[in-house]
Amino acid sequence: MALFGQNPILKGKITFLLLAAVAGLIKNNSGDLLLVRRASDPKLRKLDLPGGFVNVGESAEDALFREIKEDLNFEITSCQFIKSQSNEYKYNGVIYYPLDLFFECTVKSFENIKLHDEVSGYFFTRIQELDINLIGFDSVKSVLSWYRDQIYNCTVNLGTFGMIASASSILSWDDSFWNIKQGTHS
Repeated sequence: MALFGQNPILKGKITFLLLAAVAGLIKNNSGDLLLVRRASDPKLRKLDLPGGFVNVGESAEDALFREIKEDLNFEITSCQFIKSQSNEYKYNGVIYYPLDLFFECTVKSFENIKLHDEVSGYFFTRIQELDINLIGFDSVKSVLSWYRDQIYNCTVNLGTFGMIASASSILSWDDSFWNIKQGTHS
């Protein structure tokens, strides 16, 4: 994040504060994605991916392992970086611009989930059925939309007649918007 300001200790020099956050895309054995409900501002009660900020001196992977353990009480067994996205984080009247780092993760077990005070709930959902508008942060919305498109090949190709087909859904034109209908190719 680039937070600009006059620093009296540095005698008026411009200083920068760089922030990074991590988030895990974690699926259960059925392939459903884990989402959490935020228990505090910003984006109180909105859905999010589990994760949090990277501490000074900490790697992104270590931060992800720590945040998942703190917030949900389970252990990540592996993680793989998949995408980064800039974010806007408004808190206490200040706007921060962290770089969010997204990882695909596997976990040892979901048996001992215990919620921390930053998380008010959790659930698993099929990513192709997820209403992106329920997600709090634009960076997470963007990455989940991209991830869903990557997994289910839901790329838009308007073509001459506006017809789209993918492996998991059929998209058809409905005069005012694209309507997603589950089905198979004919």
